[in-house]
This record gives sequence, C-alpha cells and structure tokens, in this order.
Amino acid sequence: MKRFILFLLLTSPINCLSKTSTDETLKARIEQIKKLDLFDSKIIFAIDSFDYNDLSFPYWNPDETYYQGDFARYKYILYEAKLDNKGVKPTDSEIYWIKSSGPHPSLYLRDSANIEDLRILLAHENSFIKLYAFGSLSYRNESGPYKFILNEIDNYRKILSAAGDEVSDTYIPELMIKFYYKKMSSAEIRNLTKLIKEKYHHLIPVLAIIKEN
Repeated sequence: MKRFILFLLLTSPINCLSKTSTDETLKARIEQIKKLDLFDSKIIFAIDSFDYNDLSFPYWNPDETYYQGDFARYKYILYEAKLDNKGVKPTDSEIYWIKSSGPHPSLYLRDSANIEDLRILLAHENSFIKLYAFGSLSYRNESGPYKFILNEIDNYRKILSAAGDEVSDTYIPELMIKFYYKKMSSAEIRNLTKLIKEKYHHLIPVLAIIKEN
C-alpha cells in the first residue's frame, strides 16, 4: 500500500507541474542570457555582500539615508527608493521601495538549475550559456569540468568578458581554466600546462595564474 501511495505522489500532476515550472524558468533565463552583450566572469562566484562591488550600484546599507530616486542593491536585485527612508529593507516595504531590475539570469543556473540540465547546456551553441553552465558546475563542485576544458582547449573564439572593472576579449577555454584551476589536481595542472606549452599557445597567459595555485 505504501509503495502504491509513493507511486501516486511521484506521478501526480503536482510533480508534473513542478517539472514544467522548472523547465519554463530555465528556458526564460536562457533567453535572457542570450540577450546579454557582456559575460560577467565573477557573477558565478559572487556572494551578495558589502564586499562585492562588481555590479554598478551600491548595496543597501541600513545606516544610509535614501532619498526618492536613489538606487540600492539587495540580494541580487536593484531597487529604487519611492520615498525618503532610512533602515527600511527593500524587501520589507513596497511603500518605500520598488524593484527596478534583477537578479542576473545566470544565478538561476548557479543556484537552482538541475545538474543534468547544466551538463546539457555545456554543448549549447551560445558561448555565454555554455560558460555560465560550466561555471555553475564548478561552483557546485561537480565532477567533469576538467574533462570539458580539454574538450574546449582548441576553441580559439573570443568573447567580451568583464572581471570587475576590466573588460576584454577573452578565449573561452581561458575563462574555463580561471573558473576551475583552484580545484585541479597537481596531475591535471601538469598535464594542462604541458598541452598549452606544446600546442595551445593562445592560452599561455593563463599559465601565470595556474602557477599561483
């Protein structure tokens, strides 16, 4: 009887609706990422705090006075002050604050997307989606990123990426290595270093970073 009940729960419309909702959210975030014109390489590892300043607006501070029209960031979301206030959290009052934008669509991949979906996205034709999926797997300490770096090591395509205030054209495998190098084993680093020195010279600048590990 218990097994029958469990079967009904697993196959119930509620679970189907949940899966559908997840698929729709992922699809929506992917479409948003496609519209981005810049890859933010630090979004994946950002923990929203007073110390994270990669976004272009200030984090909400309970000791600051905000005047009508001021902007503040709170938990990945940008809010605009509707009225002058101090010490009022943006999430606590719709009278004083209104959501302006956010969160960054890639954060859904990092924090909520299924591992299986992220692995599928590694083969996506859009470079931003591929990289955010790779970064999300690395962030979650999933297995496989090193093997995927080797699969992409001969990719000579560059994308416009940002790291803090610096914006530059960067090779896709270079970004992957920067995401994952701290988690590589000594053997993986030796092998990757050898490959880059012998054949993939376009990635030589990243060796300086690997050596610091």
